[in-house]
Amino acid sequence: MRPFESNFGHIVAINVHSFAAVALGIGAWAIWPDTAKGWGFGVIAIMMAIGALSAAIRAIRTAIQLYGQSRLIAAYQEQGARPKSSHMASMETLRTAGMLDE
Repeated sequence: MRPFESNFGHIVAINVHSFAAVALGIGAWAIWPDTAKGWGFGVIAIMMAIGALSAAIRAIRTAIQLYGQSRLIAAYQEQGARPKSSHMASMETLRTAGMLDE
């Protein structure tokens, strides 16, 4: 992550991973077999649950990175003073300061 890049892609990634985690978790719960005859669905449900856990971990990791980046940028911005305006130097001011060769 670069300091001042757009966060849109990271936010979309967090949302997609969160949606995948919820969808896979619900799918795993829905197809879990009630009897031993449906053991094949149990294997698929376990794989879906592992995928849900992986997607949730990715979403949380991306959110933590994004939060840490925004805190770091805020800390850097607090270090400097606020910008101040200055008046434009006139020709007379430049002459008295010795900045002109005239």
